[in-house]
Amino acid sequence: MHVLRGKAAILNAKTLFSLIEKRREIEAKEKELKEFFKGHLDGQDGVLKAGDFLVTIETKERKDLDRAALKDHLGDRFGEFQKIGTYQTVAIAAA
Repeated sequence: MHVLRGKAAILNAKTLFSLIEKRREIEAKEKELKEFFKGHLDGQDGVLKAGDFLVTIETKERKDLDRAALKDHLGDRFGEFQKIGTYQTVAIAAA
C-alpha cells in the first residue's frame, strides 16, 4: 500500500469522504421529499402548488430488452451477444 502523507492529500481525502457522506444524506432526503409529494399527487391532475413552487409528476417510458425472453429464444447462444465492459471507481473509507 502506498501512503500519502502530504497535507494536501490528507485534506483532499477528508474532503472527498465528507462530500460522499453529504451526497448520501442529500439523496436520502430527496427521496423522502419526492415520496411525500408523490403521495399528494396521486389521483390529482399531476400538479400541486406549494407556496411559490409547482410540483409535478410525469409518467415516462423507457425501453429495455427482456433478457429472460431473449435467453429463452437464443438458448446457449445468448452469451455470444453479451457485452462485458470494465470500469474503475475510486472509493474511500475511514482507516
